Amino acid sequence: LPLAGARRCQMSSSELRADATSADVVAGAADEHLKAVLDFWVTFDLDSRRLKLDKQGLEMQTAREASSKSRKRLNEMTKEFRRMNETEKLATIKDLLKGYQGEIDSLSKRAKYSDNAFLALYKALYEAPDPAKALSAAGSARPRAAQSELEVIKLRKELAEYEQEFKDLKNQEVTIRKLEDQVDDLEEQIEAKVEERVETMKTELEEETNKRVEEVLEREAGLERRLQAANEALEDAQASMDRGQSAQFEVSRQAEERAAATQAEKQIMMESMERLQASAAAFERENNMLRARLDAARSGSGVSVEG
Repeated sequence: LPLAGARRCQMSSSELRADATSADVVAGAADEHLKAVLDFWVTFDLDSRRLKLDKQGLEMQTAREASSKSRKRLNEMTKEFRRMNETEKLATIKDLLKGYQGEIDSLSKRAKYSDNAFLALYKALYEAPDPAKALSAAGSARPRAAQSELEVIKLRKELAEYEQEFKDLKNQEVTIRKLEDQVDDLEEQIEAKVEERVETMKTELEEETNKRVEEVLEREAGLERRLQAANEALEDAQASMDRGQSAQFEVSRQAEERAAATQAEKQIMMESMERLQASAAAFERENNMLRARLDAARSGSGVSVEG
C-alpha cells in the first residue's frame, strides 16, 4: 500500500507550510519597523508642530527687530550722552541706565523664549526614530518582500500539488483495498461453492449410486456446467489480478516505497489463483470419477463410490 508515499507527502506539506510561514515573517519585519516610525510621526503631528514653529519664529523675528531698533536708540542716546557736559550727564544718566536695563530684560526674555522653544522641540524629537533608516530599511526590504512573496506563492503552489498527490494516493489506496476485498469475497464464494458442491455430490453419490444411467449422465452434465462456471470464475479472478497488477504498476511508478507491499499483494493474488486452479482441478478429478462410475454403471458393476 502507498503509505510511504503518503507520509512523504505529509512531511513535504509540513515543510512547505513552515517555509511559507518563515517567508511571511521575514516579509512582515520591515513593515512592523516602518509602522513604528509612522506611528511616532502621526502622533508628533508635524503639520500642527510646523504652524506652532512658524508662530514662534514670527514672534522671535518681531522681538529681534524690536531689539535692533532699541539698540539703535541706545546707541544714539550713548553718543549724545558722551557729548554732554557733566551736569547734563548727571541729569540724563538715569534714563540711559533705564534704557540699558530694559534692553537687558528684553534680551533675557528673548533668550528664555528661544530656549523654551528649543527644549520643547528637543524633547518632542528626542525619542523619534530615524525616518531615514526606516525608509532605507523599507526600501531594502521591498525587493526582499517581493521575492519572499514570490517564494510563498511558489511554495503554496507546490503545497497544493503535494496535497493533490496525497489525495490521489489515498484514492489509489482505497481502490486497492476494494480490489483486495473483492478478491477475498471471490475466494470465500468459490470456497463456499466448492464445499457445497462437494457435500452435495457426496450425498447424491451415496444415495443414488444404483440409479439409472440417464441420471448419472445428467449429473455429469451438471458437473461440466459447474466446471465451466469455475473456469469463468478463474478467468474473472485472472482479470481482477490483471487489474490489480495494472494498479500496482501505476502505484510503483509514483512511489517506489510501495513496491514491497505491491509484491506481497501480487503474491496473495497468485496464491488465490493457484487455489482456484486447484479447485478447478478438483472438479476435473470429480468429473473423471463420475465418468468412471458411469462406465462402471454401464458395465453393471455394483461397486460403491466414495466422495
